[in-house]
Amino acid sequence: MISLKEKLIMKALYHKFNNQLPLLATEIGYKRGKKCLFLVLYTLQSNIEKIVSYDLIKNGNEFVFTLDVGKDKHHLKFETKENYKSYYFVSINDELNIDEFVQIELI
Repeated sequence: MISLKEKLIMKALYHKFNNQLPLLATEIGYKRGKKCLFLVLYTLQSNIEKIVSYDLIKNGNEFVFTLDVGKDKHHLKFETKENYKSYYFVSINDELNIDEFVQIELI
């Protein structure tokens, strides 16, 4: 089984070479056997120096994730019937470095 980190790196390479960056997407992964939802930002440059703020709101089966990175705003709306143990935000840049990895609390 491929690790989540390797999967993210391969997807980052794919999106980089197909000029599809920046991109906000979801991935499902497992941490200690529990299903987790990862909200992943594939980006062109490092976000370390930029102010990053995010909100994850759940309303029934619908999730709304908003992300502010400097002047850029990203919005992802999706539905799922799955229950997840935890929610995480991950930012990976085109140099394949993970800039940020944080657990998110639902609002």
